Amino acid sequence: MHSHRTSALLKGASAGVLFGTAAIFIRLLYGVDSFVIVLGRLLIASFALAFILLVMRPRVQLRELRQLSHLVAVLGVLIGLHFLLFVSAVKDTTILDATVLINTTPIFAMIFSAVLYRIRPSITSTLGIFVAFMGMLALTMTETSLGLVGNLRGDIEATIASVVEGLYLNIGKGVRSRIPAPAAMLPIYLAATVLVIGATSACGHSVSVPLESSILLPPNRPRPLAYRLRPHPLLLLAIRPEVVPNGYIGIP
Repeated sequence: MHSHRTSALLKGASAGVLFGTAAIFIRLLYGVDSFVIVLGRLLIASFALAFILLVMRPRVQLRELRQLSHLVAVLGVLIGLHFLLFVSAVKDTTILDATVLINTTPIFAMIFSAVLYRIRPSITSTLGIFVAFMGMLALTMTETSLGLVGNLRGDIEATIASVVEGLYLNIGKGVRSRIPAPAAMLPIYLAATVLVIGATSACGHSVSVPLESSILLPPNRPRPLAYRLRPHPLLLLAIRPEVVPNGYIGIP
């Protein structure tokens, strides 16, 4: 039991570190539409997960997967909404604000677990929730007093994204306990992809990804070979935060 808890904590910590860099890669894609970023990261991550499944060949009960198909669809909607909100938040506020607020997900996950599963949080956890909410309030009040309306919008989007992810984690608990994580995540990502494609079409956004990005070096500077051969930020964004952490714990 102790070793399992330690392993879970280490996986969660490593996933947190990887998630923390997501906002940086999103900012590297400053000229790309939010819908396109989300769609791209879902498609690339889905292909990567499919490759992992081909290599690992985990035992998956298709009957269980069919029984859980309604939950998979719900989780796909939630994770797609979370991605859209988070990417939009990074574009509307600072990287620091978006990263701090998105990492309040455990707070909302704890609240949902108390409401849905009647799990009473400890006194320490309750105190931590209170301190975290005070920090969120202080952050919001500071930006309001400075007249940073755009930042405030991004902060709200990041907070809603955390709420959605907290709900996603609680609803997905039953799925992750019955199906291996990579096998569970692939259909969830495919469901999220369908949602994002529909939202992109409904909002009238076009799908186009610039193959070159001039933000790492000024436009008038020569490009060294290492710069020209660098991976596209969208590829790094999709593989790093989606496949690696989700392969362990099934978190977006």
